[in-house]
Formats: sequence, structure tokens, C-alpha cells
Amino acid sequence: MHEKLGKVVTVVFGGCSFHHINEVNVLQPIVVNACHRAGATVLGSKGVQFFHEEQEGVKDGASAIALLGESHAAGHSWPRQGYLVCVVYTCGDINPEKITSLIGESVKTTQFKVALLDLDQLLVDPNVPWVSADT
Repeated sequence: MHEKLGKVVTVVFGGCSFHHINEVNVLQPIVVNACHRAGATVLGSKGVQFFHEEQEGVKDGASAIALLGESHAAGHSWPRQGYLVCVVYTCGDINPEKITSLIGESVKTTQFKVALLDLDQLLVDPNVPWVSADT
């Protein structure tokens, strides 16, 4: 039997606080702190600030990622639309849904959509074929 491969959660948060998702120096600590609070082992993090294409010097979103001993958590924002997309993959006993829930609370989301993929179930699902790298 293989070790558990874990779960991947993808969440689109809507109605987020502009301030929380537009500034990398706000978003990156939100992602890292959510991982810590959920019990994950944060090995490092990186954030990137984006700027408006037509208005020089105007911030226009951010991306943040936390590298975890249990895999990773990432967020990418579209602040003018109020969206933050997070993808969290964890193996072991760390619950990726807990991490995304904590991120959602921190960015003051008013709505969200969630997709959950259990990788162990995917492996044993006979309706999902393996695809050859040669095709």
C-alpha cells in the first residue's frame, strides 16, 4: 500500500477586501499564517506584487505561495474584481480545507466556490484512465 497522496483544494473567493488581496505585503502573511494556524510546516514563502498596465506605479494584485513540508499553498488575486484564487495541496494529516477557510476569513470573503480532489480516490477510480506521456 502506498502512503496517502493527500488532497488538493481549489477555492475561488469572491467579494474579498481590496486591501487584503491587492498588497503582497498583506496577502503573503495571510497565506503563511493560515498554514501555521492549520498546523502545517512552513518551509518558506514568496510573494509577487503586480502593477496596473496602464497606470504606472498603481498596484494591481498579488501572488503568494507557502512551501510546506506537506506540499504547498498558493493564492493569486484579481483585486479589481474582488477575487482571490487559492490552491492548497497537502499530504499527511494537514487539512487543506482548514487552510483555505482561514485564508477566506482573513481576506473577508463574502462568497466562495470550492473544488476538492482526493488524490488517493483518484488513483483507485476506475472511471479515470491513466494517460500515457507518449500521447
